[in-house]
Amino acid sequence: MGLLDGRQIDYYNSKDQRMISKQKWMKEKMPEDYFEMGTQKRKSKEQSLNAIIEILMEPMRRNESDLHVLQMRSGCEVQQQGGEVKFSKGIREYGYDGKDFLSFDITVSRWLTPVYAALPLKRQLDNMTEQNEFIKTYLKLECVGWLNKFREYAEEELRNACE
Repeated sequence: MGLLDGRQIDYYNSKDQRMISKQKWMKEKMPEDYFEMGTQKRKSKEQSLNAIIEILMEPMRRNESDLHVLQMRSGCEVQQQGGEVKFSKGIREYGYDGKDFLSFDITVSRWLTPVYAALPLKRQLDNMTEQNEFIKTYLKLECVGWLNKFREYAEEELRNACE
């Protein structure tokens, strides 16, 4: 699901395989292809998460009949500095069965893990230098751009509702 300042703005329904808006302003302001592109990105993330689960089954000593939960959280935080909004923090992390599993250290473009069984996956991800640079750039630039745009649209909707 997509969150903006703690409010849900969209979600991906894996059964219907589509991204769905939860805010009126998104339906009105976003370009027509935004939800199609968002759906494709979420499908890709769903496939990546499934691949990670497959990789983890053996090292985590799990079997396919058990229920497991793999969650990914990705986003950015900003700070107001005078009239500008500046990047403060980037987040890309995974949890497995309710525990911290992997996190991306944006300052060195490397992955961290508190779980011994995740070391082979961590090493594999660390070697994906182009992908790691993409994540870093996305979090610092594109994520901040979307965040600013979404906040502007949400604030505009609130102003219009108060008039």
